[in-house]
Amino acid sequence: MLYTSVGYQLTDSCNAKCKICCTSSPLQDGRRLDIELILNSIDSTKDIKSINTIGITGGEPFLYIDDVLAISEASSKIGHRISVTTNAFWCESYDITLKVLSQLKKNNLTYCIISTDAFHEEYVPIKYIKTLVRACKNVGINPQIQSISTRSNLAHTDRIISELGSDKINLAVFYGSLLPVGMAKEAVASEDLFTCKLSHIVCPFKNTLLITSDGRAMPCCSPSSFDIPFDFGNIHTDSISIILQRIYKCKLMCTIKGEGFLNLLKIAKEERGYLELDGYVNVCHLCHDLLNNPEQYKYLQKKAEILADIQDGLRSWTKS
Repeated sequence: MLYTSVGYQLTDSCNAKCKICCTSSPLQDGRRLDIELILNSIDSTKDIKSINTIGITGGEPFLYIDDVLAISEASSKIGHRISVTTNAFWCESYDITLKVLSQLKKNNLTYCIISTDAFHEEYVPIKYIKTLVRACKNVGINPQIQSISTRSNLAHTDRIISELGSDKINLAVFYGSLLPVGMAKEAVASEDLFTCKLSHIVCPFKNTLLITSDGRAMPCCSPSSFDIPFDFGNIHTDSISIILQRIYKCKLMCTIKGEGFLNLLKIAKEERGYLELDGYVNVCHLCHDLLNNPEQYKYLQKKAEILADIQDGLRSWTKS
């Protein structure tokens, strides 16, 4: 388990007020990570050989476009690639969009992840999305559409995506199911979620560390992690290297990100009678359900330590 990217939630502010916001941005107090703190943190990653990508997210990071440019420049100077997530609210003018992206491309912006769906449409017209997609392609940045849907509005999201027309050519479009976290937990009925019986239960974001807008370190970039009582550090006091050392030493994280949840779940089911693997949106939903309770988190952490000790013992025995 090695981390290859670090994401920074530049702010929890957003121009949009989506009722299903996974980070609850409309309810937040407009926190913004200090730019000098971010730049110092990024500089501290230059000696971590596995890190090659810096992500910028929000809220809506382009509310602070100067910070986005500064982060990309600092990251590029130490050889990192850049990715950024945006809803394209700032892309009314093609010329201005192209100018901004041209500078970001010089700073090694590789991926631009664009949020649009039935929830975002109320706040950002599809023509802004088209502008951003076209400008990205013009300067050689990979645009990716990221949409989130429920059962009741999937057709609506389909219509929005179809309006991209020929701009969909050579465009990656990701359809995701809404996670019941953040504001979505109360805003959307469980029967409106796309759920399934999980079979592959390994962390899908095991290589990305996320720094939230208050500086906390999350061991993955899923919004489901925000409610979990992780305590791996904060960039106000800790370097990325120190934070990663703590995560690497955590047996629970090593288990989840290495072999996955399966053995932990078998033990938990035998001892506590939970839980079935159907009725979940994805692995992130399962992880949130398992770990957001502090007492349950401690229980699973202890079990992961026992499992790790057993495995270490078996490895030692087979070598003897």
